[in-house]
Amino acid sequence: MAGSFFYVGDKKQAIYRFRGGEPELFDYVKKRFPGFIRAETLPKNYRSAGGLVEFVNKIGEFLNKKFSFPFSPQVPETEKKDAPYHILFEMISPEEETELGKTIVKKIKTLRRIGLSYQEIAILVRRRQMAERFLPSLKEAGIPVQTETEVLLLAAPAIKAVVSLLRYLDDTHRKLDLIHFLKSLGKADKELEGVALEERFEEETLKEIRNMVDLVPLPTLLERIYHTFSLFELYKDRANLWQLLEIAYQFERRHPRSLRAFLDYLEANQNHLLQAKGALSEAVQVMTVHKAKGLEFEAVILPEITYDCLDDRKNRLIFLYDETDFSLKGVYMNPRKNEAELNPTLNHIKKYALNRQLQDELNLFYVALTRAKTALYLLGQPQRRGKSFSLPSHCWASFVASALGKDIKAYLNSLPTCIFENGALPVYKTQIRNSNLRPVFVWKEPKRLLTSERIKEEIKPTDLRPPRGEQK
Repeated sequence: MAGSFFYVGDKKQAIYRFRGGEPELFDYVKKRFPGFIRAETLPKNYRSAGGLVEFVNKIGEFLNKKFSFPFSPQVPETEKKDAPYHILFEMISPEEETELGKTIVKKIKTLRRIGLSYQEIAILVRRRQMAERFLPSLKEAGIPVQTETEVLLLAAPAIKAVVSLLRYLDDTHRKLDLIHFLKSLGKADKELEGVALEERFEEETLKEIRNMVDLVPLPTLLERIYHTFSLFELYKDRANLWQLLEIAYQFERRHPRSLRAFLDYLEANQNHLLQAKGALSEAVQVMTVHKAKGLEFEAVILPEITYDCLDDRKNRLIFLYDETDFSLKGVYMNPRKNEAELNPTLNHIKKYALNRQLQDELNLFYVALTRAKTALYLLGQPQRRGKSFSLPSHCWASFVASALGKDIKAYLNSLPTCIFENGALPVYKTQIRNSNLRPVFVWKEPKRLLTSERIKEEIKPTDLRPPRGEQK
């Protein structure tokens, strides 16, 4: 019986090749079934102001012309076509170690003066180590910062406590997990160690909850835990509690009911499960571009635009794939430059690896540029070469300057210097805040899974109806 096949993605945002993601698969499927696959594009940008879309289009067209980057221009949403925006491309002197941090602090203070909250400002880095160069300056200036690790769902205080209790419910020999949960409630002390914890902490309550494991839906178990221990009143990051409920609901739709399997799922996906946006603290978000994929912020600061895209010193192995069916043809040690020049085969492999690396870096650059809604700051520090400064030929700063028709070398003798600035920041009367939308889980049947919907009203935990059979 004839059916249909639908797949969606953006080759320009394929940044996980190191995990096996191959953007060429999109073209491969189309070639594999000629005449059956029809490609459709979505040219409208619903995120960024018109000026930012135009700026990215200019860079994308340059990359397409020079490196065959698979770019097609976008058009802004009608409402955002003439929206205020601000773009700044600036080079900073590398002479003083704290210069980058001081510059970022100034930009953040400017954004705060126009009414932006810290939470709507993101600093996206290419490498985690880069953050160490400016974080001390931000902390010294009293600017709250939330790093990539703190954004993970399992790092949230409320979720850490709940997961600890779930581990104990799955295996009652895990006393330390119960101790962690009790401490999170303020009910545990050092005397609890080595004592029969069940007797000290509401034995009947824990026994009742343990008896629910794998007999009721996971969301039902979580709801009981939330209400029994008043977690909604205890924790400020309530949105994360809702988030865990939603994850449990989605998990049980696709898997057999099992608390152990659910805990294994959380463990395996801990680096991909993010906190609910409404639960994030009022702080500047500092994360890698990889983690920022799919997210958006009013203002984005890119402080690492002078990174050498062709620096392959860390790539020790090269995996050579067939261009037609993506089968693995061989694995090679990354040859040195002089070795590649003397051996045609190694020279071909070297060029093949550098080309793939450049594609990945261009995709990463595109993802970084397109996270901003209103303001985009590109900051870079050149390298000291004797008495002068220089930049790698393949770096984001060079790409931007070339796309704008500017000779970036002419600016390196007078640092700090602004190479390009366009637009003007709007002034918000009140700080931008996240929506108060909150998922509500409605009980349908005693033993059926929960469904969810979004509403605008503020919902209190006590507004939820308990399962049938437990109503008073």
